[in-house]
Amino acid sequence: MKILIWSKDRAGQLDILINSIIECSTFTPTIDVIYRTSCESYYTAYQLLKSYHNSKYINYIEESSFRVDTLNSIYESDTVCLCTDDSVFFDKFDDQSNLANLHSCFSYRLGFNTTVQDIHNRTVQPALIRYSDNGETISWKWTEYNQFNNYGYPFGLDGHLYNSERLFSIIEYLEFNSTNELETQLFYQKNKIPETIASYKTSKLVNVPVNSITGVTRAGEIHSHNQEQINELFLKGNRFKYNLNSPIIGCHQEFEIIQN
Repeated sequence: MKILIWSKDRAGQLDILINSIIECSTFTPTIDVIYRTSCESYYTAYQLLKSYHNSKYINYIEESSFRVDTLNSIYESDTVCLCTDDSVFFDKFDDQSNLANLHSCFSYRLGFNTTVQDIHNRTVQPALIRYSDNGETISWKWTEYNQFNNYGYPFGLDGHLYNSERLFSIIEYLEFNSTNELETQLFYQKNKIPETIASYKTSKLVNVPVNSITGVTRAGEIHSHNQEQINELFLKGNRFKYNLNSPIIGCHQEFEIIQN
C-alpha cells in the first residue's frame, strides 16, 4: 500500500500528517510526497522536513508536472491512498488493500460518525441505513446516496484507498493540473467503478481546512491559520499538531493548530 500526498507551501502541516501516519499505522506504508513551492522559504522548509523524516519508505518528488508525477506514483503501486497535506490520521488503521480491490474504494475518512456534510454550511447527510456489517468494517452502495453527499461520493482525494490499476486506467486519459481539477474530472467517471464503498465503522482520518492554497474551497472560518506564519515558525524549529479536542463528525472539520 502506498500513500500519495500532494503538498504545496505547507511543510509544517505535512509534518503533522506524516507524524500521524507513523503513529497510527499498524504497518509500514510507502509514502510518496509530490510537493511544490512558491518561494525560497517554502522550499527550505521542505528540505528541513526531509531531515525530520529521512526514511527509505518516504519518497520526496519535487513537482515537475502534476499530472505526470501523479500518474507515475499511482502506476508504481498496487493500492494507493490519496491525501492532501492538510489531512491527519487520528486513530489506528490497517492496510485495507483487499477491500479497496473488492469495492470502489476503502475510505479512511468515512464511518457512522461522519454525518456532517459541510461544516461551514452546517448541513448534514442522511445516515447510513442499508449497509453490510463485516465486523470491523462496513460497506454500502454509494449509488443509493446523493452523489454530492460524502456517502455517495467515491472519488474523494482525502483518505480514500484505491486499486491502483483500476484508478490508473481511468485517469491516464484525463487532463488535470491540480487536485481540484483531478477530483472534478473523476466525478464524471463514477460509472467505471464498483458501486460499493467500504470503511471502518468509525473514521480514522479527517481533513482540516484551516487555510486554503487555491482559494477555491472554504477554509479558516473557525480556526484560521496563515501558512506563511506557520512556515516561518517551522523554519525556526517549531513543530505542530492539531488540537483534536472535539468529536470527529465529518470528513472535513476545522481544528486549531498548536505547537507540539
